[in-house]
Amino acid sequence: KAQELFDLMEDDEKADVALSPLFEAPGDVTLDVTDLTFIDSSGIRLFVRLERAIRDRGVLHLRGPSPHIARVFEVAGLPDLGIVIEDARDG
Repeated sequence: KAQELFDLMEDDEKADVALSPLFEAPGDVTLDVTDLTFIDSSGIRLFVRLERAIRDRGVLHLRGPSPHIARVFEVAGLPDLGIVIEDARDG
């Protein structure tokens, strides 16, 4: 779940260890963002970093955002980077 990732970001060392499997994933990465109620620029940056890390071998999917969070993703330009925003029912 994405919320757990953001909670980890308060400690850079723990975040790097916890996120390394995502950054090294061999294919597509899908994150469940259903429980995400708030995202700021550091969260957006995380998704951008992750997309860049897997771009050559997969696609980042963000599944199940609330309408508000989906709108934040749109305004931040995440779909323009190739990040797929999925309704929970799409998965």
